[in-house]
Amino acid sequence: MTFIPPSVLLPSQEALLLRMQHVACYSQQLVVIQGIEGAGKSTLLTALVSELEDYNSALVVCPMHADAAEIRRKILIQLLADPLFDDEEPLGNTLHRLSKRLTKPLHILVDDAHHLPLELWAECLLLTRQQCAGRPIAITLASTPEVARHIYGQLTALQRELMLPIDIAPFELAEREALYYTLISRTEAVPYVPRDIVKSQLEQQKGWPGEVVALLDRALRPEEQKRPDRKRLWRTVGAAMLTASVSLGIWYLIQSHPGYAPEAEPHEYRETGLLAPWGKIQLAGYFAARAAAFDDMRLAAEKTQAAQEAQRLADEAALDEARRLAEVHTADTMHSDTAALKPGEAAEGEKTGINKPAATSPENESTQSPEPSVSEIATSQETDAATQASTNKQVLAGHDDSAFSAETWYQRSIQKLPVSGFTLQLATVSKRESAATIFRRMASEPELRLVHYKDKLVILQGNYTSEVEANDQARLVMERYGGGKPWVRAWKDLTSYRPLDSASGGEISN
Repeated sequence: MTFIPPSVLLPSQEALLLRMQHVACYSQQLVVIQGIEGAGKSTLLTALVSELEDYNSALVVCPMHADAAEIRRKILIQLLADPLFDDEEPLGNTLHRLSKRLTKPLHILVDDAHHLPLELWAECLLLTRQQCAGRPIAITLASTPEVARHIYGQLTALQRELMLPIDIAPFELAEREALYYTLISRTEAVPYVPRDIVKSQLEQQKGWPGEVVALLDRALRPEEQKRPDRKRLWRTVGAAMLTASVSLGIWYLIQSHPGYAPEAEPHEYRETGLLAPWGKIQLAGYFAARAAAFDDMRLAAEKTQAAQEAQRLADEAALDEARRLAEVHTADTMHSDTAALKPGEAAEGEKTGINKPAATSPENESTQSPEPSVSEIATSQETDAATQASTNKQVLAGHDDSAFSAETWYQRSIQKLPVSGFTLQLATVSKRESAATIFRRMASEPELRLVHYKDKLVILQGNYTSEVEANDQARLVMERYGGGKPWVRAWKDLTSYRPLDSASGGEISN
């Protein structure tokens, strides 16, 4: 950034300054002066501030990586006599709130505006629509063409009308010469450079004032450019000498080291085959023992594989038999069925035991008889209860084994369920024949009980005072009969389970 006194302005700059002054006084647009580094943007802004004497002006140079609060603070300090303001608040809000204290129109000039944050560009656009002391707030920014065009391209059609880009044109050759010799006249040293050489150098330039200033600077200090840097030369020589010394020392150490004699090359002997029979005799025992060990390993592997295959077949046979006997639900499947239900349905089934009514097909609806009376229903229920009690005893009996007493299981199954302690839930079945099969298989287990849950039969075993005792018994049952571990249940969680005589009048569907 190069500042040139306003009195050195050339004719093209004077014309541009008059245009900027007119726009600042009468226009409501954001004026953006576009030019590369050294085009004279700072000179024009400085001259514009001095020309608008009846304005309250603020000239700010925006440094790199400056935040919005810092720029607002620099602007407001020049415009306001009272330093009480919030630099985090947008400029438009602050100036609107303090506009009554301002008696002159405002003019804000920002040099190097290509370093401004985007939010300040937006605030400057909005400030052009505000007024102070009866005139619009004038704002002039100086920026590089790349940044200004990028921001202009992001605006809408209505927003572009609020911005006025002004490009700085390069100087003609005559203006370049006038600027060069005008600057020389203001210096104390007068370099002897022929006019023809100066003219040829200026013709090679693009016409920016910064190039003219750089040419004059080279003419004023030629000895500094030609004088070699002695400190840099001595540093280079010293580094070269140090490198040579270190390399020489390393070479001397390598040459003075005794080193190692090269290893003798291995001697190759021609095969004669004379020692081969003797070697086979010496190694015969080793190879025989290795072959025997391999045979033992192979036989052991075959036996293990055969045992695994037999176990797999036995497991598949047992599984097929269990599937064929009945639709049995163990504790593991009960867990999975409970998890498959929705949370509301599972809680309802566990706590209340209320069953959803079964869907009725259209055929059944068409063949239903008229609804019976209350007396007929009571008589039917008494008859069905007596018949079902007799049937349950017969089904649970199954055969005449001494270890299987159907009367004992039935008497325990119709009793009221305990309210404290724990029990084991062995299986859930839907057919009475399946329950009888499980009872005959586990006849040696104490306190077997058959209860009713919704439309299923549940087999329970034992009444334990603690959960630890129930878990021990569950592991014993799993070891005796195989399969999954029984489900340890607390009696207080089985309020929806009912004895046999209270389940639909003693009737359980097959």
